[in-house]
Amino acid sequence: MCPPEITGVIFYPIRPTAKGLIGFANCLFNHQLALNCIAVYTRPSGSGIRLVFPQRDLPNGLRVHLFHPVTQEITGVLTEAVAAKLRELTKRVVEG
Repeated sequence: MCPPEITGVIFYPIRPTAKGLIGFANCLFNHQLALNCIAVYTRPSGSGIRLVFPQRDLPNGLRVHLFHPVTQEITGVLTEAVAAKLRELTKRVVEG
């Protein structure tokens, strides 16, 4: 099995909300699986970001995750890939 790798990230910024939501990310996992609509929040401490994965509320009131990482390793890989994309975009804006 190949190691987990995020081979592409697209970030869709929004006007930041009071709860810290700054945008949504789509990630391509190992060139094979698209992980879309990941909410990106700033951490309350101001250090870094946190990712919130999509959920659905069913008619019976049950909430189910559409997908989510099951290990700390892949959580870290996804978070770092999105953070790197944010740094890249921020650098482009600052450099003009």
